[in-house]
Amino acid sequence: MINFMNTLKISPKRYSPFEIRNDLIDIDKKLTELELRGRNLEDTIRNATTSEVEDELMTEWFKLINEKNELVRQEADLIYINREQELEDEQDSIDSRLRYLMSILDEDKTVDEREEEEDLINKKLDVINKRSSIVDSIDEDRIRYEEEDRDIAKVLYSKGYDISGEEQIKKVVEEESLSGKKKKKNKKYI
Repeated sequence: MINFMNTLKISPKRYSPFEIRNDLIDIDKKLTELELRGRNLEDTIRNATTSEVEDELMTEWFKLINEKNELVRQEADLIYINREQELEDEQDSIDSRLRYLMSILDEDKTVDEREEEEDLINKKLDVINKRSSIVDSIDEDRIRYEEEDRDIAKVLYSKGYDISGEEQIKKVVEEESLSGKKKKKNKKYI
């Protein structure tokens, strides 16, 4: 399976379409398994007899959600990688043809060759913009993922659920609490 920690930005390593397809199939299977586990866990939570049991089950539920979110993120990364590689191949093809056309002296070019050259330049710009858009989307997703993770962690912490990284969550909650107090103080003097 592709190592997603190394592919947050478009990786210089090429992945075969076969490798990407297999990884997508694996992720789909895991998502289906998580869906079934989630349904069973929902039923168990509804039938919980004590609040301690319910708390344990809710912790497991949130871990399941985090696992699902990670798989969905990996799936999105694979789709980005696949699209980036397609665009890279398209750009290579355009560049190759452009190099050939540019090697011809202007006075020796036919009207069709000049039109093709102009068309290829426009296509190349379009491909470059699409590749740039992918990088922007990856950055936006990364920021959104961090915000989602932080929000989930705060909710879990505020409800007292036992989760890993609790010290880090406490720090985030305390920092936000302090920054909120500072904002209130600043409003008083305005």
